[in-house]
Amino acid sequence: MPHIIVSLEQTLRIWEDYCFIINLLARTQIREKTKTDYHLYGPFLHFAEFRNYILKSYADFNMEEFSQKFLEDRFTGQPLILHDLAELPFELALWSYSSRRAYHLKSDMCYLLNATSIKNVQWKQVKLPFDAFAIILDEPIISTSFNEEYDCLLVSSHNASGLTIISLRLISTKVKTYLPIPTEEKKLMQRFFKGKKSLPLLARLKKYYEAIPEPLILPHFELPLSAEILEAKVMDSITDLVLNYVQRQNQLGRKIHIPDKACIMPEEGNTAARLVVGLCLFLTTKHNKNIKSYTYQEPGSKQPGQIRSISQEAEIFKVTLGQALTLKEQESCSSGLKQRREGGYTIDPHWRQGVYRFPPYKANDPEAEKTVWVRPSYVNAYLMPEGHLPNGTKVQIKNS
Repeated sequence: MPHIIVSLEQTLRIWEDYCFIINLLARTQIREKTKTDYHLYGPFLHFAEFRNYILKSYADFNMEEFSQKFLEDRFTGQPLILHDLAELPFELALWSYSSRRAYHLKSDMCYLLNATSIKNVQWKQVKLPFDAFAIILDEPIISTSFNEEYDCLLVSSHNASGLTIISLRLISTKVKTYLPIPTEEKKLMQRFFKGKKSLPLLARLKKYYEAIPEPLILPHFELPLSAEILEAKVMDSITDLVLNYVQRQNQLGRKIHIPDKACIMPEEGNTAARLVVGLCLFLTTKHNKNIKSYTYQEPGSKQPGQIRSISQEAEIFKVTLGQALTLKEQESCSSGLKQRREGGYTIDPHWRQGVYRFPPYKANDPEAEKTVWVRPSYVNAYLMPEGHLPNGTKVQIKNS
């Protein structure tokens, strides 16, 4: 069975295989009355139902059947063995029901959005196009701390206790190379279980467990849009915003777990969040008319018994301005993507010629006059070594 190289589909395949392995392992341990490492509950019982469930309907989504995260209080002795995959079913179900939309940011848009300032944008000004959507990046976000590259973002918004929560999932490029457990192998392992052939069964379970990327780091961040955070600027520290929110809630008697500061929003999370905000703002401009869309189809003919991809019939919107950036422009714009310097890009020192400009919002008004003067000036001259002059300037050399 050919596997489809799509980030969301591959991530779901990993979740399904992980739950399948735990299910068989736990059932074998229980039957043989050996030490049981895992409890059979939630996703470890219902994982096989999830794919067909979200392809049909999101109505009355039962989080306790599929998301291990929501069962922690009931099974305090059970470790969160799914780690970064624990909340994935809820996010994928919301995506499938809300939009099945993916925005494919071509290289030029990754660079241009990253280099566009959003320093004065407040969170209340950010409008998501859907409750959930995906973003595919031609230029991955690189994490030197995790030694990972992320080229897919899953964005979602949901309500919890009357408060809107924006969630952001980063999906690693590693998931594309994962080879799911073949259907015939799963059937064989189930026959081993029924025939009480524990040794060959456990050997196969170990083999496929070790094939799952380890560690599989798919960072997930949540931003509660409280009144204070809505007024905050996007460029403010998201880590500080979340910590301040949690502390205020605890002061009001609403006990909320204080997360580890290092895990709330590391550097790659901030870069991803600002790319998301940049895309949301771009979609409100006149340039969005240039976005081309197509519907994803599975390659080749469908074989009998082949699993239907959740990406089938998804809408892919290719976001590009159709312009090729020079290498110099790419280097200047790539801050936060590959160079990972937060806060935009650095303009090389140069002499800027004075210009007259239209007043704000008057550029398309044929009656408008250019009443704004931008005075000639050196730009970033302080970055030049002592004794040097910025590009574009002239100096008179006197004879001694």
